Amino acid sequence: MILVNENETDLKMKAENESNTTFKRSKSSSNKIVNRKFSQNYNVPKIISYFKPDPNSMKSKLKKMNKSNDPVTNDPKYKDEVKSILDKLKEKNPQYDLNGSRNVWIMKPSGLSRGRGIKCLDTLSEIFKQFKHGLNQFVVQKYIENSLIIHNRKFDIRQWVLVSSFNPLTIWIYEEPYMRFGAEDFDLNNIKNLFSHLTNNAIACKSNKFDNSTIPENMWYIGDFRNYLNETYERDIYTEVIRPKMKDIIIYSLESVQDVIKNRKNSHEIYGYDLMVDSNFDVWLIEINASPCMEYSTVKIYLIIL
Repeated sequence: MILVNENETDLKMKAENESNTTFKRSKSSSNKIVNRKFSQNYNVPKIISYFKPDPNSMKSKLKKMNKSNDPVTNDPKYKDEVKSILDKLKEKNPQYDLNGSRNVWIMKPSGLSRGRGIKCLDTLSEIFKQFKHGLNQFVVQKYIENSLIIHNRKFDIRQWVLVSSFNPLTIWIYEEPYMRFGAEDFDLNNIKNLFSHLTNNAIACKSNKFDNSTIPENMWYIGDFRNYLNETYERDIYTEVIRPKMKDIIIYSLESVQDVIKNRKNSHEIYGYDLMVDSNFDVWLIEINASPCMEYSTVKIYLIIL
């Protein structure tokens, strides 16, 4: 889990039983949530956080690797063996497919929000170049290379969550998440085009193609997503597969910090979960935003909040 801050906004939300989902757990309980069954997999993309590399030592290692002319690496007779090893790795590693083959990483400054300063990079040397005088801090996260693409666009899901107590843990999951699309067609061959790879509305609205998008406002209601999946795959994948995984991630992530966050009665916090769905319909947690922006940046958000 990554906890980052977006701009603070006055937040008002009704947490009513009729329109939200709530789960409760006490620290003194046996790690159970009432009426909740968990799957075994908790999907969070691997993260390298807040590291300060030594460029000099790594450069020498990279030079040695580049000079390697080991004939074994090019011998056809080893192909079957390599394939067998990769197949076994795929069985053991739930993140195998998202790694892809392009070695793309996404680099985020630790103190910024709304997509500012984010870059997509595919070499270690380019990542090192982002560090200036060893003063900057970044989160470097594996880019999900097999994301589900709709109408040639990448997307993520913003899910609002209200926590009214950490002991007992009480979670209210807003029933109307929404989808944010990139402003331009997805292209993994051009990782410098952030309009293709970032879905933040604050970034997308700056694209010259924003107003001419085939997806109005570059956003969907979750109902639009559900209808698209029903029509394309002839089954309710959102309800059967995606939504349960989203709830599991929310619960597990908050349980993981329950013991380190001081509980304060008669108060609450709203979080903005950013989640992605890959081509296998696995759901991945990208980040959790404290005090998420809830301004009326589009008509769709206005209607969702209203």
